[in-house]
Amino acid sequence: MKNLIAKAFLFQNLAMACGDKKYTKEEVAKHNTQNDLWIIYDGEVHDMTSFYKEHPGGKVILNKAGQVSSVTF
Repeated sequence: MKNLIAKAFLFQNLAMACGDKKYTKEEVAKHNTQNDLWIIYDGEVHDMTSFYKEHPGGKVILNKAGQVSSVTF
């Protein structure tokens, strides 16, 4: 459980790092691989590249890479 909380904190920090800049959906869509993975969640762009292998959903996150993912999660 402690590890999961640490991962959630990391995810939150990644979101804050991307939160100040505005991106178009087209720009986010270019980041759609496991080596360069961005998603849009709750109106914010999140760089999930470093979290991809740790994500509890596994490779399913690749299905939403470069897309709006608020409904999925």
